Amino acid sequence: MVVTGDPGDPRTQALAEAVLAHPDLATLLLRGGTGRVPPDHPAAGPAAGKGLVEGQPAAYVCRAGRCGLPLTSPVLLRRALARPAGTPVT
Repeated sequence: MVVTGDPGDPRTQALAEAVLAHPDLATLLLRGGTGRVPPDHPAAGPAAGKGLVEGQPAAYVCRAGRCGLPLTSPVLLRRALARPAGTPVT
């Protein structure tokens, strides 16, 4: 899972907390900061280039070598994390 945004921003913190609260012990949180995840980052893979959305912190659910669309709401992020891979978030 990728979360981008200023680490001191409460919106970024809420997204990171949603990821860290997920019960799957294999969940990994990559923090992208205020820019984009650089392509040469050792853990980037499909997260390379992911960044803020219109200046807002964003989260990306990455599974099986692909990342989903950006989520800016912790509620939608929790829903996405609860769904099996390949299931759209509604």
